Amino acid sequence: MKLLRFPVLSIAALCCGCMSFHTAPVVTRGQMRTAQECAGQNRKFREITVEWKQRIFKTASQNTALTPEEKKLPPVPVSPKDRQWLLETVEKKFAAAGLYDRETGTDELHIVAISYNRWDYSSLSTGFLIDTGWMFILPASIPTVHYMHFAMKHDGKISEFTKSAKVKTCFHLLLLPLYPFMPPGRSESSALKAITDSAALTILTETPDRKECFSKRFRPPQTEITEVEPKPAALPEPEESAPDSETGTTSETEPAPAQSDTQQPSADADGEYGVQVMPE
Repeated sequence: MKLLRFPVLSIAALCCGCMSFHTAPVVTRGQMRTAQECAGQNRKFREITVEWKQRIFKTASQNTALTPEEKKLPPVPVSPKDRQWLLETVEKKFAAAGLYDRETGTDELHIVAISYNRWDYSSLSTGFLIDTGWMFILPASIPTVHYMHFAMKHDGKISEFTKSAKVKTCFHLLLLPLYPFMPPGRSESSALKAITDSAALTILTETPDRKECFSKRFRPPQTEITEVEPKPAALPEPEESAPDSETGTTSETEPAPAQSDTQQPSADADGEYGVQVMPE
């Protein structure tokens, strides 16, 4: 019986299906068109940068085995392919909303996206499918939360706000026929696109007069845009140069330029994590 148990579990895992649902703000074309009309001459970004990190899903037993130091590890960057997809999505949607133009834009936009409980198929086979009891009798699910923080820079001033969305993926043996029509990657991409549309609508209606104009037809966004003080860049201390062996004098060296406080994701980030995003 022990020899037959593992092949049976493997076959059952391959036959298990899943489907995803996402909860994100919905922006219609009418809302976007009305917001553009109320905005008139709006700010435009000439540069958009995206940083996307994730915390990989782990079951309760896997978290129990972690040390306190391992539990405090920060989220890791997503694969370069996923980050590039999100950057192109934001640029495309903001350009369609009249908020992005490399030639005429003046502002800068930095986006930090963090995904919690983002999973991949290898983590399911090594943890979730093994640790979740009665999964093939009762459905099981994984909730994934996406946060996107938008920081806008204009004339030395920084304004910021945050949007979020939740994706719930249900697993059950009976969901196998629905998997090709509702894969988890498509639901994730839809949630991130919805966050981007909602952020564009918030920027278009950020001033009180625009909100009043927009409220004549639709309910304005409730997200508040707050202004923060920019952090001054810390200059590194110059290194003491060694004395010249012949003249005995010290040669002065210019201090290194200050590094930007905005960290870009690693270019060689491991791409084995995360659900591959899919276009709709």
